Amino acid sequence: MAHVFEMAPTGRSKCRGCGQAIAKGELRFGERLPNAFGEGEMTLWFHPLCAAYKRPESVLQALAESPGSAT
Repeated sequence: MAHVFEMAPTGRSKCRGCGQAIAKGELRFGERLPNAFGEGEMTLWFHPLCAAYKRPESVLQALAESPGSAT
C-alpha cells in the first residue's frame, strides 16, 4: 500500500487533519489503508502540512519511495 502525493482533480475532498476542503489543483497527500468495511483499500486525504503533523511516518515513507528521492 503506497501512500501518494497528487494534485486534487476536484475540490470535493476534505482534509482529515484540519477538516477544511482541499481545493481543485492543490497538492494533497493520500494515506492508503486497508478498507475496514470491505475488500480493497481506502484513501484518507490530507493537506501536506496537516499530514506532516498528523501522520509524519506515512509522509516520510511516501517521500522515501517517491521517484525523485535520493536514497
